[in-house]
Amino acid sequence: MEMKYKIEDIEEIECLGEVDQDVYDIGMKDCPHTFFANDILVHNSVFASALPLIEKNYPKIDVNNESQMTEAILTVAGDVQEYVNKFYDVMAKRFFNLDKHRFDIKQEVIAKTSFWLAKKRYAQFIINNGGVEVDELEVKGIDVVRTSFPIKFKEFMLQFLQDILKKVSKDVINKSILDFKDKMPEYNIFELAKNTSVKFISQNNKTNYNPNERHPFNMVKGTPAQVKAALYYNDLLKLWKLDGLVEPILHGQKIKWVYLKQNQYGIECIALKADDTDPDKIIEFVEKYIDKNAMYEQELKGKLEDFYKVLKWDFPNNNLSNEFFSF
Repeated sequence: MEMKYKIEDIEEIECLGEVDQDVYDIGMKDCPHTFFANDILVHNSVFASALPLIEKNYPKIDVNNESQMTEAILTVAGDVQEYVNKFYDVMAKRFFNLDKHRFDIKQEVIAKTSFWLAKKRYAQFIINNGGVEVDELEVKGIDVVRTSFPIKFKEFMLQFLQDILKKVSKDVINKSILDFKDKMPEYNIFELAKNTSVKFISQNNKTNYNPNERHPFNMVKGTPAQVKAALYYNDLLKLWKLDGLVEPILHGQKIKWVYLKQNQYGIECIALKADDTDPDKIIEFVEKYIDKNAMYEQELKGKLEDFYKVLKWDFPNNNLSNEFFSF
């Protein structure tokens, strides 16, 4: 495609001032490096909609044709890339007195649709990655990619994201949420449990949440929920005289845990090892008292509401779908 636009020169650069302060480098497992400089979040990628520029310079293009749009975007991105990299040569010499440098900008991905929930929290359908045609969902910073998220909620969130990016109607998405909520009684405890590891010593090594003098079902003030869940599991093993047959949950062990409804022991949560060694009596106890309403409210509903706020939609509510929570 012939270039039909002109890239203007920079007219003005505003100085934001300088502050003598530390610069914090942030390393994230599921995101690229970013850092704060003078209170500005600096990122190594820039996302922008190509549609306005494409529609202006290629008015006859079919914006619904992925092949045509990809070709046009690659042309635009290539022109911008070339222009900026030439400017880097000037910048390196003028500001840093460098004849050789490693400043570089290049086109990364083309996404058909994208959704930004907040900074560093987004999802997009990528149709071109580095010039190669693909068809893949990329998710950054949203719970669907986190191992701690319950299995069933992760599955639902993945479909939810796909529906939003595919521009499925609000009514259809609303119905999917209500249908999922209505089907929660069918899901087993392991599918709804949170995944984590448990540590009986605080991160600063100042608090032991499981001291020798701790009485069963009594917790040290400030004990995290997942630690309580693990200790309650161990307490039940002792109470039911199963501790000689089943190994307790240990410091540093991976667990699954759930919220509980009111029960005779007054415990609000409990863990499971989920390694085929949990005694039947504890599994039966969890199945009887698991609070699926709390699991939905605490682990899924709030996250869905975040999307609805961005979309400016009213969150679906069906009182009939709440009936099973009173069972």
